Amino acid sequence: MSVSELALDWLDLLSEEGVTQAQFSAGVRHAVKTCSFFPKVADVLKGVRIYREAQPVLKNGQMQLASTTSNHELTQEEIKRNKERIKMIKLVFHPDPEKRVTVEEATAFIEDKIHIKEFGAA
Repeated sequence: MSVSELALDWLDLLSEEGVTQAQFSAGVRHAVKTCSFFPKVADVLKGVRIYREAQPVLKNGQMQLASTTSNHELTQEEIKRNKERIKMIKLVFHPDPEKRVTVEEATAFIEDKIHIKEFGAA
């Protein structure tokens, strides 16, 4: 069997499993680190499984990082406030100097809207 035939076989087998490029890279890295001989598809798929298990869970189409994000659903009011905060932050970097706000103005706005002082300099 030639290398190109082997590559096509691997492509077919990995495609059946829905392996993405990032997952394949992680799987190959795992196989290279753990196999004494030439890795087989099963070795790469073991690495893919490990990679998939380590990924944050998707919830409502958004990435959830369990250790750093809230587990509650945002209310419409919270979503509206977050959008206002994002608009203000974007104004700090606005390309038109007339529309730009200072970091201090943005910080004051954000702190007023969220009732916490973590953005200010203490």
